Amino acid sequence: MLYKRYSFVLFALTCLAAALVAATARTAAAADPRCSEAEVRQLMRDFVAAFSRGDYGRLDRLFLVEPEFGWFSSNYPGLRANDQARDRTTLISYFRDRHQHRDTLTLLSLSDKSNGNVTFTLRRQADDYAQGRPFRLVGKGAARCSNTSPSLQVISLGAPDSDKPARRCAVTVATRTNRPPPPVPRSFNYGNTTIAVALSPPNGQIVAGRLRSGGVRATIRADGTIDAKVGWWRAGEQRIHITGTRLDAHAPPLRADVPEGYSRGFQATGLSFPTPGCWRVTGSYGGRSLSFTVLVTLSPLGP
Repeated sequence: MLYKRYSFVLFALTCLAAALVAATARTAAAADPRCSEAEVRQLMRDFVAAFSRGDYGRLDRLFLVEPEFGWFSSNYPGLRANDQARDRTTLISYFRDRHQHRDTLTLLSLSDKSNGNVTFTLRRQADDYAQGRPFRLVGKGAARCSNTSPSLQVISLGAPDSDKPARRCAVTVATRTNRPPPPVPRSFNYGNTTIAVALSPPNGQIVAGRLRSGGVRATIRADGTIDAKVGWWRAGEQRIHITGTRLDAHAPPLRADVPEGYSRGFQATGLSFPTPGCWRVTGSYGGRSLSFTVLVTLSPLGP
């Protein structure tokens, strides 16, 4: 009799342990934020379709709510960057505004980067850009699947023609051989004794948005241009004349802000690039000119 009672208790404890293991497994599965490739692909298809047809209810359900929501950013047309991109409360009103401009998306390709991260190529078309002509762009996104249904946490839409390979741009890199001699200060690492520039970073690229270091090298303005501060040196006190042209695609010319008030030597400037891409920048002073090529890109970390 005692043996039977002991066996029953042991059986009950075994069942309880098995139930606890199963419950723990279910809880872990529910808390697992990773998404399958199929889930991410379906999320992107749903997003593109809802965006293009103006299904605001579906769009609202596709994105996580705060504080889990990351951002929805877009280069032009329909620029949405910086603090605005992270504001979940304005997301649907943004989609409504874009639908008024007949902004549509077509998913061309998608590459799952595991754990819900994805890179995609879209064709986009809107009546407030390039007279309604379609263009291609590259975007990035992230999804979470810990809820009852998979949801989007981050979407970033790149600039027009951002799908073009960066290797086309032969950037200018400062070296010992092209460093200007004295009296030019060493911080101005490219140029001559009449005009020189501080090329930074030294790899010939300007990244707009957040950097992995936590800082910001260049910012995106409300009209879609990318602003970067560039320091120059000139052998006098007059202002430098600066021009710029995109080499890898059609774009409006570079705009330069060259303020007055600087004495001989250092000259601060602000360069505004209308689009990302490969840019040739030329500064002129005292009958001499200096040109360099820089690749302007968008940060994968967002605005």
